[in-house]
Amino acid sequence: MKACFIQIWKIRGINTIGPDIGMDVLGTARNPSISARLVDDPEPYFFQIDRQKAIAGFSLNFSLGKSDDRSANEKLVDSIEKAKAIRQEEAVKGAFVVFEGTDEIPISQCKKWQETESYSLCVDGFDKTQATQRFRPFVRSVLAAIELNLAANASRDIAKVGEVIFLRENDDDKPTYSIKFGGRAEGTVACPFTRQTFEKVVDHIPKILRNEEISVPVELFTNSLDTSKDDLEAFILAWSGLETFIKTSYRDNFLGNSSSTLDSSNPYEFKRKSLPKAFKELVVILDSNSSDVEDFGALNRTRNAFFHEGKFPERFPIEATQNLLIKYLKLHLNSEK
Repeated sequence: MKACFIQIWKIRGINTIGPDIGMDVLGTARNPSISARLVDDPEPYFFQIDRQKAIAGFSLNFSLGKSDDRSANEKLVDSIEKAKAIRQEEAVKGAFVVFEGTDEIPISQCKKWQETESYSLCVDGFDKTQATQRFRPFVRSVLAAIELNLAANASRDIAKVGEVIFLRENDDDKPTYSIKFGGRAEGTVACPFTRQTFEKVVDHIPKILRNEEISVPVELFTNSLDTSKDDLEAFILAWSGLETFIKTSYRDNFLGNSSSTLDSSNPYEFKRKSLPKAFKELVVILDSNSSDVEDFGALNRTRNAFFHEGKFPERFPIEATQNLLIKYLKLHLNSEK
């Protein structure tokens, strides 16, 4: 059985897509098969998402004994049109990354609750969470590559605005849906997405995918950008990404070095209060910008005051932490051939 995956993310830091980009694919991957493209009109990709949401809605009403004399097709068309109308009223504009993928998955049993000429509704047929996780490394890598290459003053917020995963036995078979579904598009945007930015993103995606040592920092970074996180959660995610990146990069550059930053009894453990020193030594290698050392010191003090003394800052320095991580992730990726 084939799982078909569609996921749509709003990139709030982009307001226009360069006319020379068109429908160019940002990147692809195999096993599972998946592609990503940047679009300014996500409406065509919402069809399956809206369809699943509509089916779930009136199927639930049916199970609760709520009567409706209309045919299943009439109810389906009406629900999809209402979803479109809501998005049009909200004047959703900007840039969206659309991921489309397929993956062969084992199905132990599929209890078809309802079946029509155009679709089937499956109950407890497969683990949607597990199926979605297979596509996650590629999704994470594309989103990170985009955010790393936006203008410095661009918004770093991203929001997942739609998701569906359904089954097909063959490409031309009718889809089999489960009941769980994803959300809707919303938000604001900031800067153009040019051909030059497009090419940088395309260059970074495979580097991120094959670079296992930065997989955790990238995961934490992209999670910190998600607008569903509150400020505290976003700061913790961004800081954890920065700290993990520093430790990983330091080990790659200084393992076996006589530096006292690493614990001699365990070269993979940092001594207490040594993170600022490690960052300072990395700065010398990657950029030699002393102001970054000062900025990191201020962030580290905010982090320590919160975690060790319970002092809440007036505002969590989410963007400053993300920007520092962005800079050094880009330097790391650009140093690769």
